[in-house]
Amino acid sequence: MLQIFRYRSRRRFETDRRGGGVNSDHTFSVKTAAVGKSQWAESPYLLANEWIAANIAQFLRLPVPPFALVQKRSPKSRMYISYDYEGDTTPDDVKPQPLYDNFPSAATGIVLFDILIANCDRHGGNLKVDKPNNPSAFYLIDHERALFYIYKGEGEKRLKSRIDRLGVTDGADSSDEWHCLVELLNDINFVQEWYCRVRDIPEWFIREVCNEVRRISIRKSECKAVCDFLKYRRDNLWQLLYSHRDRFPLIPKDAWTPLY
Repeated sequence: MLQIFRYRSRRRFETDRRGGGVNSDHTFSVKTAAVGKSQWAESPYLLANEWIAANIAQFLRLPVPPFALVQKRSPKSRMYISYDYEGDTTPDDVKPQPLYDNFPSAATGIVLFDILIANCDRHGGNLKVDKPNNPSAFYLIDHERALFYIYKGEGEKRLKSRIDRLGVTDGADSSDEWHCLVELLNDINFVQEWYCRVRDIPEWFIREVCNEVRRISIRKSECKAVCDFLKYRRDNLWQLLYSHRDRFPLIPKDAWTPLY
């Protein structure tokens, strides 16, 4: 829900000949609602997981709601916030097939993004759409269980355990994993397109995004571990996909090549 007001500030704008502010007629104060999530004992890596994932999704041009890290004076008040749809028309949970039918490329991008960050929590409830049966817009939310997952002190262990797995559910190994979109992918060209996007994520970007949550959510060793994890996944994504090509039953086996 948005509230829009005329912006009034003598300090902000020069005065034109009529006494009005230059550009003031086209500048507004906007108020909206946000939902905030803070770290707690049952999810000590929340800020790092949400922040790193949302920044990568935004870099890849996947639709994530506006987001930020905020706090009051106390560091204990730190929160990850993003746009709150409550009070407006709350988007519905996704129906996977209509989403894929309307957005086959972007849906493929979601799968490769989730594999990159080892997101084991991609179900219909954390993909939001305007119209479930015929979506024209959608949003990715809730990446709390990606990367480090949720157990205190076990973040690095979790990254190591997922390094050569698809990592998109909690299964004991990749054959146990499930993702609401994985089995719908049917075009190798979209897979190649999004592989190239992931491959082109700069090292400086990964390093800076991870460093931004160092000390406020993760330790120095954990920061290095997640940087190394993301760079490894980026560099080896195609081989990872090829090794698990049986997980994509609608893509012909002969469409896959060992190296791309």
